[in-house]
Amino acid sequence: MKYSHEQHVRIGKKVAEYRNKRGWSQDQLGSHIKKSLGWVNKFERGNSSMRCDDEILNLLATALQIPVEWLAPDSDLHADLPELVRQNRTTIDIPDDPASIDELKEQLLSLSDDQLTILKFALISLGQ
Repeated sequence: MKYSHEQHVRIGKKVAEYRNKRGWSQDQLGSHIKKSLGWVNKFERGNSSMRCDDEILNLLATALQIPVEWLAPDSDLHADLPELVRQNRTTIDIPDDPASIDELKEQLLSLSDDQLTILKFALISLGQ
């Protein structure tokens, strides 16, 4: 799908937001996707001469280690997040003993997709 200029501007802002949350410069993101600093800069500003389609979104989402849906121009994960958290409350016990790491793995494997989305968003927000 090819996105309109208005949608590209919204996508570009989201890319910049997630890039910043990772603590990356535009140059660092460019290195991850094999594009130049100038390309990233133009894309994030929604430059109308830039191609903006599903292939580009997948490339960016993969590099940023986020679900591609988070970059979709009409999605607003931030608006939905409080309700998602409320519906998916859970507790994860982090063991003090490294030998208990298998217990932590079991807990993580038992999380639902929504719970994993919340966890991933929280980690990205912390700059992990």
